[in-house]
Amino acid sequence: MNISPSNSIRPLSAPAVLARTMDASEAAVEAVGPVQRERDTLELSPRALELAAMDEEAPGEGSDETSGSGIRGADGEPLTREEETQVQELKARDREVRAHEEAHKATAGDLAIGGPTYEYEQAPDGQEYAVGGEVQIALRPGRTPEETASNAQRARRAALAPAQPSAQDHKVAAQAAQMEAEARQEAREAEANGESEESGSAPESSALELMRRDEAYRATAG
Repeated sequence: MNISPSNSIRPLSAPAVLARTMDASEAAVEAVGPVQRERDTLELSPRALELAAMDEEAPGEGSDETSGSGIRGADGEPLTREEETQVQELKARDREVRAHEEAHKATAGDLAIGGPTYEYEQAPDGQEYAVGGEVQIALRPGRTPEETASNAQRARRAALAPAQPSAQDHKVAAQAAQMEAEARQEAREAEANGESEESGSAPESSALELMRRDEAYRATAG
C-alpha cells in the first residue's frame, strides 16, 4: 500500500531529542542551583542577631560566668566578675583604713593608747578586710600649763594627721584645741599674778589641774 507523503510518520531526529534532553538538564540545574547556594549562606533575622550580640557581650541574668583571674572563694570555686570587683573594693578600703589609723598612731607618739583597732568584713574570697578603725589618743594634762598646752597641740596634730580626717577626727581636734586654749589662759593668769613654780604656791585653777593629772583622758580618733 502506498502511503502519501502527507500522511507519513517521520521519526524524531537525534538532534531534536538531544536538544530536549539538554533543556531538561539545564532546567534541573537552574532549579537545584539556588537551593544549593542557600545552604552555604545563613541569614538571621535582626532579632536573632541582637540576641546573639547580647550573649557575647554580657552574661545573662543569674549567670555564673567567672572572671578568669584565678581568684577563688572560700568554697574553692572561681569568683564571678561581680564577686571579684567586691574583693578589689574591699582590698582598697583595707589599705585606706590602715593608712589612716597608722597616721594617727605615728603622729600621736606616746599619747597613743595602744595600737589601732579595726572592724573587719569578710570578702567573697574568704579573707577579712578592714573597713573601719580607731586609735585612742590621750588628752593628757602636763606638770605645767605649758606642758599641758604642748600635749594638746600634739593630740590635735595626731587627730588631723590622715589625709582625709573624719568627722570624729575633727571632734577630737576640737577637744584638744579647747584644752590648749585653757592651758595657755592659765599660763597667762599665772604670769600676771607673778607666780612661779619655785614659790610653791598654785592658783585655784592649777590645783584643779593637779587633781586631774592621774585621771585617764582619752579621745578616740577614727
